[in-house]
Amino acid sequence: MLKKFWDWILDSIRIDEDIALHENRIFWIVVLVPFGFIFWLFFSLTQDLILDGLYNPHVSSESLASFINYYAFPITLLTIPVTLAVMINRFHSSKQKAKSNRLVEQNNMANNFYNHYKYFIEHCEAINSRFASSEITIKPEVLYKKMFPHSSINNNVNEVDISIIDEAFKSYVSIFYNFIKHEKNVGFNGVFTEMNEYGEPTEGLKLFFLKEEFFCTLEISGLIVSTKISQEREIFIHIQNCHDLILMLVNFHGATNSIQLTNDLNNKFSEFTDKYFDERKEHITLNV
Repeated sequence: MLKKFWDWILDSIRIDEDIALHENRIFWIVVLVPFGFIFWLFFSLTQDLILDGLYNPHVSSESLASFINYYAFPITLLTIPVTLAVMINRFHSSKQKAKSNRLVEQNNMANNFYNHYKYFIEHCEAINSRFASSEITIKPEVLYKKMFPHSSINNNVNEVDISIIDEAFKSYVSIFYNFIKHEKNVGFNGVFTEMNEYGEPTEGLKLFFLKEEFFCTLEISGLIVSTKISQEREIFIHIQNCHDLILMLVNFHGATNSIQLTNDLNNKFSEFTDKYFDERKEHITLNV
């Protein structure tokens, strides 16, 4: 019961900017309570003057002088409810202005988010047009959430999350392991590179091709890059294409950390290829 009464008091003195000034209880409290006290003071003074025989209801210079003399204090008090009402009005207007500014800021942030997302989609479409549709699949709505996980209509964060790079390199290693297992399972066919005058293969340098093509896939949330590989040296070409694609993605003009990520990505790719490939980038130096 006491809590309800306390909540009622707090609700009565609260200034709600969402409703009109005259609908706020505090406005009427600061107007009517002082007016009520002043009216009671006027009434008490008038009663005393009547009892003392000093009350003169007729309008004259003498009665006006007496009125000002006796009622000077309650008349002065009339400025209090007016002043308080003006103060409440200022507070109400100030809160409305603050809320309006917040709404404008939220609206601007939401517009910036949707514009950022729109430009990212256009960026993805431009990248997608450079590759064969059978090799790359980009889902901008999923990839955007992967690259900008902390961005929303209420929080515009335009830094690309580094996890997309880490996930890509983990996928590269997974491709290596799967390729080597596939290579051991299916074996190779050797093809002579030299032909005689009749167009028949002769002994000489052989090229080795997988008996069954390896389906090589890089998969990250919102991004799939796939191709068929028949030779080991094609692995590096695929990884290089994936690297170029991710470089294009992180070089999105709407990303605030694109320069840093580009440098980190290139350095990491260089170290990665030196570690897992031979000097000619034709064979994987990974033992399974």
